[in-house]
This record gives sequence, structure tokens and C-alpha cells, in this order.
Amino acid sequence: SGRIWRVVPKGAELQEPPKIAGASVADLLENLKAREYRYRYWTRRELRERDRAEVASALDSWVAALDKNDPRLRHHQVEALWVYRGINESRPALLDELLNCDEPLARGAATQQLRHSMADVGQLAERAKDESQIVRLEAANAASYIGTRAALDAILPILDQPMGDHLKYAMTCSLGSAALLKHWQADADLK
Repeated sequence: SGRIWRVVPKGAELQEPPKIAGASVADLLENLKAREYRYRYWTRRELRERDRAEVASALDSWVAALDKNDPRLRHHQVEALWVYRGINESRPALLDELLNCDEPLARGAATQQLRHSMADVGQLAERAKDESQIVRLEAANAASYIGTRAALDAILPILDQPMGDHLKYAMTCSLGSAALLKHWQADADLK
């Protein structure tokens, strides 16, 4: 009962969407390099439905073959990190490389993944001291998922650094989360 329109600039060519359903794992991994978020999102969803061992093996090879001089290298590595997470796999070396890279957005995306590795609060403490507010924001968010006393202690240095509105809000939410609230309230009760 309605029309679907594609609005494009004059003279522009319509883009053909990549094949996702029925595509090989290798082709799907190449989709992760697309600039369009939706294509990458649909591709990650498709990869989660495939054989986990096959995807993990192909992804290991894909990551190893990435061009180290590609200006979008960190982007591709982050996409791989998210695919690993989606198939319940981890690659600590890749995570560590991204946590310590020179691109703040990649460090932030990697910091977000720390919520899934509750044992590594040391990495969380390092991210809480990062020069980038985006990385510190992700550290605050991750701490609220981890919910331990050590996670609370790891993010407290954020309070000693400059904070924009987004980071202030993230810290307020994190410290007010039920997971962390009990730890700092217990300290207040002791005093």
C-alpha cells in the first residue's frame, strides 16, 4: 500500500549490496571491510549462524593476511574482534594489540570487550588512565559489567582526570549500577 523510494544524488550509481545469505565464509569476511555499517552488521549476524570452528579458522587466516599498511587496518581488526566475540572465541593477542594501538577509537572498541574478560582488571585499570575520554568511558562501562571491587578500584582514577559530559554520565551510571554501588556503599558504611 506504499512505495519504496531510493533517493540518490543526480548522476550517482546505485550500489549493489554484497551477497550475504549463501555466501562463503571467505566472502563474508571480505564484507567486513565494507564502509557501510549495515553490510558489516548483517555479515556479522550471518557469521554467528555458521559453523564456529570454520569461521574461527577462516577468521584467523583473514586477520593474519590483513595489510599492515592499510589505513583501515585497525577498523578491520576491530571487526574481527567483534566476530570472534559473536562466535564465543577470544584472541588475547589481537585484543592486546588493539588495547595498545595508537588509534583511540580502536582502543575504545577493544576496551569495550574487557567486560567479557572479568579476570583482566589490570587492563581495565590501564584504560581508565588513557588519554582518550572515549577509552575511559568504555572502561567505566566495562567495570559496571564486571561488578567486582577490583573493577571499581580500577576505574576510580577516571575521577581525577578531565571529563566531558558523556564521560561524566558514564561514570554516574557505572558507579550507580547495582554491581558497583554495593562496593562503594560498603566503604561509606565503614567510615
